[in-house]
Amino acid sequence: MNKTASTEVVALRDKRQKLFSLSLLFIVGFLILLLAHFVPDSFVQKVLTSVGSVTLAFGLTSVITQVFSPAPFEGVLRMINELLVVPWRSKEEELMPLRKKFYGYLLTVRDGKSIWVYRDFDFGNLELPGYLHAAFQYRTSAGRTMKYKYYGFPVQSRLLLIGRNVDTSNEPAVIQVVPHCGQSGIYAGLAFFEVLSGAQIVSPTIISAERLVDSEVFGELDENQSATLNTLWNTNFKSTFHLPPGSEHLLPGHGVVPKAG
Repeated sequence: MNKTASTEVVALRDKRQKLFSLSLLFIVGFLILLLAHFVPDSFVQKVLTSVGSVTLAFGLTSVITQVFSPAPFEGVLRMINELLVVPWRSKEEELMPLRKKFYGYLLTVRDGKSIWVYRDFDFGNLELPGYLHAAFQYRTSAGRTMKYKYYGFPVQSRLLLIGRNVDTSNEPAVIQVVPHCGQSGIYAGLAFFEVLSGAQIVSPTIISAERLVDSEVFGELDENQSATLNTLWNTNFKSTFHLPPGSEHLLPGHGVVPKAG
């Protein structure tokens, strides 16, 4: 056997070994997903599902690129790599400083009046690795019980919060954007959500590492507490962020307050 033929045999054997290893990896990923289906614990189930999905995807795409020319699948591989490093999926060491309780305040509209509501974000609840998570419920003055789940996505010093109504699937998600957020201090931002009348509004929101008003009950705050929060938001947001000249009227607090239903 000449040198060229020997080299081709070795290359073919190596390729078969790689295919076997990658096929085994694909099978392992499938088995992990199958195991996750039978695990009763929700946290363990989500961890196994995440691990299994990544393992399965990596094994499958690797097998494809070994069998076929890798050129047609470079885009697929790049997409998977991007999905694994999207900014809203954070490393645990980046989340640890924020895995604590924060006090949350949101300016909403009830009976045609602007009013602040209070609720906690206890991010110490490790439900899904790579994300901040909090759940809470409160009763409105009309006697309705509101239940929400929130997920937090820190990107460097900025924090994006996405909340959804647990009981009402057709209610648009609450989106809160906090430009600066850390372990301690008062952090002011903006929220995008739908009030009871169905109006879509942009409104002030505050996240704080300490309690800002004397209330331990989730829900609506009184006029004096709301006035305190108005001042804090103006101090911590308006003094930091500036709109282009002539567009100051676009900030919350200007214009007509939407009527609540």
